[in-house]
Amino acid sequence: MASGLRELPLRTPDGPVDRLLQEPILIPSTELRDTTLQLADQLGLAGVVAAGLDTELYEITSTVAEDGTYSYFPFDDDIAAELDPEVLAANEDVVLDLSAGLIALAARDGGTRVDPETTPGAMLAYSFLRQSGLLDQSCDLQTNFAFLVGLGISPPTNGVQAETSRAVTLCGAEDPTPAWAYAKYLAALTNVGSDDGRTLDLPPAKLRELARSSFAQLRENYPDLPLGYAGEADLLLDWADRSDAIGWQPFQARAWREEAVALYSLARSTSADSRLLLGHARAGRRG
Repeated sequence: MASGLRELPLRTPDGPVDRLLQEPILIPSTELRDTTLQLADQLGLAGVVAAGLDTELYEITSTVAEDGTYSYFPFDDDIAAELDPEVLAANEDVVLDLSAGLIALAARDGGTRVDPETTPGAMLAYSFLRQSGLLDQSCDLQTNFAFLVGLGISPPTNGVQAETSRAVTLCGAEDPTPAWAYAKYLAALTNVGSDDGRTLDLPPAKLRELARSSFAQLRENYPDLPLGYAGEADLLLDWADRSDAIGWQPFQARAWREEAVALYSLARSTSADSRLLLGHARAGRRG
């Protein structure tokens, strides 16, 4: 889709992590781990990262601040002790690729969740991104950090919003990626009639309002891109489909579907992507 989006986690195009993640088949964790350790070695962090990847959950002490940010012992101290600001500044691509490799490796080893609350690999990725960001803030690293925070099982919504806001500020108006990721994060919390074990810190109605307003903000900021239109259309269509499946408020489901049709029409006016046509056709079907 001609949307201006970049694929998350952000990494160097055609770099070592990108080439692995673009493979059409699932790559072995060992190959991803080897690549991640090679990147860490270029920053003088191979020992810290190797030890961190082998750390058991019971060996990690974590604390959470009021703003939802975590501190991890021993990861924070070990990484902070080895990070060299000059090496970071001279190897920006390596830093970004290492952050992406750690996130991808946590996802591969952690199964369906990349949770910086309960997954050691994700804790290591979180600590590396946070400690790196303290030394050198950048759009790409902060976007990866916000993305990782949002992957937790039950992260504080205000914490994800705060990290996203920092990414949006650093990235500027030309890059919709962090704002899109936040809107999709909110959308995932609004599943009608579903219960996947997450603890929500906001009422469902408030989450639905926030999700819709996030896509509306995307439309306002990027009126010539399909993101805000198709994103909310997908959201409404998911709500309608789930409502139809459980027989919940059929008139509301019909209204959501009609809104989705209108939004897909607007999205198609900004892009010729065939996926918009498929979404439009799906929205036009009655449940």
